[in-house]
Parts: sequence; structure tokens; C-alpha cells
Amino acid sequence: MPIHTSPNYWILETRHSAYAFGLNKSNLLSHCYWGKRLPFVKDYPAPFEPSGWASTDGYDHFIPEEYPGYAGTKYTDPTLKVTFADGVRDVVLSLVDFKTSASPQPELALRFKDSAYPLQLTLHYRIHEEYDLIERWVTLENLGTDIILVERAFSAKWTLPHGDDYSLTHMYGRHIDEFNLQRETLTPGLKVIESRRIIPSHRAVPWFTVETNASEDHGDVFFGTLAWSGNFKITAEVTEYASTRLSIGLNDWDFAWQLKPNEPLVTPSAISGYTPNGFGAASRIFHDYVRNELLAAWQGTA
Repeated sequence: MPIHTSPNYWILETRHSAYAFGLNKSNLLSHCYWGKRLPFVKDYPAPFEPSGWASTDGYDHFIPEEYPGYAGTKYTDPTLKVTFADGVRDVVLSLVDFKTSASPQPELALRFKDSAYPLQLTLHYRIHEEYDLIERWVTLENLGTDIILVERAFSAKWTLPHGDDYSLTHMYGRHIDEFNLQRETLTPGLKVIESRRIIPSHRAVPWFTVETNASEDHGDVFFGTLAWSGNFKITAEVTEYASTRLSIGLNDWDFAWQLKPNEPLVTPSAISGYTPNGFGAASRIFHDYVRNELLAAWQGTA
């Protein structure tokens, strides 16, 4: 099974790529690695631990969290924002347990609970091993009696290897002029790509690639999409410490979801991958996945 687990560290491996994350000393779920599959489990890096910071920063600000909630001294773009019944907005999540399954595709689910409020969150990971793809989504549950207002619930945050020289490729357009490729350098700050039109629209598409000097046939390319036909948002952020992160999910513009007891909120899937073989390989991976899995299942031949 391409999932390696320990009490505080998890590694997801496909045929050629790997993705790793773990709990650091403060029990924050920290991204650790995304790239080529390494020879041995022990080769994957440990969760990041900052050695010091300015008084205007905070410890949490430096941790590349897998799914950061809005709370405390985190000044990067959060994936989750809620307001509890008493007006509190901080989300402080602690791991409860995790489980794996092997069929039909290998899956890992990590369950968290808020330290003070009846909010439960489950991070889901599904491995499409033959296609070098990882699928992620989130389930939010209200374990109390009062409504929890969900103001943002992205499907995933993807952290790139350290560096500040990445370029983002996405699509833009208009009526009768769709799917134009736009490639631009990511600079410190936040880049937003979104649709507010109820559909993905001619103007924007929930798809991206991030890379450094890649070509059609060579170079590391990180790519992904959102399996969703409504409003979406992609945020690409470069911090002042050259940490590049990309979030994708439901658009939080004009969005508010009343999370009621016994009525879970399940986000759409974010599907992403990595290839060292350029844009062409990234395209072929998605083409093969859609043709062999999605279309085959829809036609009843999978």
C-alpha cells in the first residue's frame, strides 16, 4: 500500500512522486515534502521547526500547515474560517486519530477536533497511484447544538518546495475567446484567480500549474484542478520568507454556510500531481486519468 504511517508522520507515494506531512513539536500538521519519490521512507524530511522570529511575527506564521485555520499569529492565507455561536473565530485543531483503507484506491483520513468548540474536521487523501495524482477533500461536522457559520472551507492547500522563483500558469478568457494560457511570475503577496458567476465561466478555469523554468518536455511541474462546476477560488501566495503555497476550493465570495448538527459539509475534490517531465507530461497525466477513470466510469466500462 503506498501510504506509510506512523503516529505523527504520513507519506503518500505514487509510481513516481511522493507527498509527506507530519505533526511538529507544537502538534501543528506541517507539510514536509512534495516531489520525486525518494528511495527510502527515512529520506523524507522532518516537519519544519523555526529557530527564531521577530516580535511582529509568531511561531505559527512560519509553519507550512497542511490545512491552516484562521487563528492566532498566522498571517498567511487560511483554508478555514468559521464563526462560532458566541462570536469566536479562532480555530485550534488537534489530531484525534487517523485511518487508512485500500479499496478502491488507497485512502488516508485524519480526524481533528477544535480544542474548545464542537467542530470536527477530517482531511481526506486519495492516491491515484498509476497516474501520479493525489486527491484531497475535507469534511466538516458540527458535534454540538448551536449552528457554526462557515465562511471559508477550501479543499486543499499545496505547499511548494522552498523558493521564490515560481511561475503560475492559468487560463483566462471571455465569450468566444476561452482557454487562453497566461503564465506569470509569482511575487511576494497573494495572487487570486476566481469565478463569481455560479459556473467556472469563460473568464477563469479551476486549473493551474506552478513551475520554475519548465518546458514542454523538461522541468518540475506541480499542477492541479478542482472537481467542481460552481464558483471557485485559487490563491497563490509567496511569503516574505520565500514559502510558496497554493490553495484551491469553493469561492468564499458571498459565501456563508450554516453548519448544523448531523449535516456535514463535504468540499469538492482537489486533484493535483507532480512531474519532472514538463508541461506535456502533466497534460498527459490528466488526459489519461479522465479518459480511463472518469469517462470509463460514466460509460459504465470501468
